[in-house]
Amino acid sequence: MSEAKMKYDWDDAKSCYEAGMFYFTNEERNRDKINKGINLLKQACKLGSPEASFMMGKLVWEGYIDIKKPGARNEAMKLLFYAASQGEVQARVLLNEICNVRYREKFEETYGQEAVTGPLKDFNGEEIKIKCKGLRTPIDAVLTYENGKNVLTFRADVSIISAGTGRPSDEVCQAILSGIQDWAGEYTVFGGQQLTVVVDLEENVKLFDVLDVFIMDEGTKQLMRQVAERVDVLSGGNASKNVNAMIKSNRSFAAMNKEWKVKGKKTIFIRCKENEIENYEHIRGVARHEFGHILGLGDLYYEEAKGFDGVEKGTYDELDPYHITDKIYHLAMCDNHGTISNNDIEMIVLAFSENAVQNYQPTSWNYEVSEALGKGN
Repeated sequence: MSEAKMKYDWDDAKSCYEAGMFYFTNEERNRDKINKGINLLKQACKLGSPEASFMMGKLVWEGYIDIKKPGARNEAMKLLFYAASQGEVQARVLLNEICNVRYREKFEETYGQEAVTGPLKDFNGEEIKIKCKGLRTPIDAVLTYENGKNVLTFRADVSIISAGTGRPSDEVCQAILSGIQDWAGEYTVFGGQQLTVVVDLEENVKLFDVLDVFIMDEGTKQLMRQVAERVDVLSGGNASKNVNAMIKSNRSFAAMNKEWKVKGKKTIFIRCKENEIENYEHIRGVARHEFGHILGLGDLYYEEAKGFDGVEKGTYDELDPYHITDKIYHLAMCDNHGTISNNDIEMIVLAFSENAVQNYQPTSWNYEVSEALGKGN
């Protein structure tokens, strides 16, 4: 399209972004047009364009523009975070890369690059043993050491249910399973030891010891109310009050017994707004976060809220590389589109070996903080 034929509304975010990219990527590479393109991209950012926010964040982070300006890198992170929070997948990928690079640099400063071999050991040099299987264990976990390799295998039978429509769409089911599978990978834990995490999933295989995942549509909410009312009639308790509070919060959540233990029922509830159910990356991120709770992790809040003390920047060195926007951490247990860190896996190993939830921060009901935090790993 020629410049003469372009018709853009400069008060419209999409038009501003398209015009900015037209000038910025102009074949002539004319400096005036490039500058005009950058200014239009800035305007598109102000108007709320996720695409423009990603592009500007990328250009600043890569040093193309404003690199000498004080705080430019921090502004770039804010732009990328906004774009990622609006569903811009490229921004999420770039944030993951940036945070992981910053973490590796910090890790190598502390431990160097040499890997530690042998069966997995804890901070005291004791070999870690995990063999959690059998009745009432919905998430089987087994740690093995063979051929010089530590492997932690999680296995779960997953039942994805929508009380209103039956089984959700294949796309939604795949997004949920992908979010759970995101925990698989290669990690470095306990001061330089390599650990492979495998997540083996089956759908609707058993009647018992199943990880139920409920889509929180109106049918599911109504069923929850009916069950709670029946429980209250039989026990004289206040199940209805608790269920209504959960429904009213309009949040996704993981439900377990009074406290996390290896054995015991575990259920995930995924919020469903109109049209949100088909947002693959959103559902995937929510499933990733909630499965972290199922694996024994608490929430990571950056400020005091909901009974949590909050974790400010500088509290733990190993979390700081993932700290963005002056507050939030780009980590799965803080932010649905955040990444999974070595530290998360380290804490999960402790959860299953010690049969106890691992918290990032003191809470009003549990002041214990995970031993994994503050170790620099």
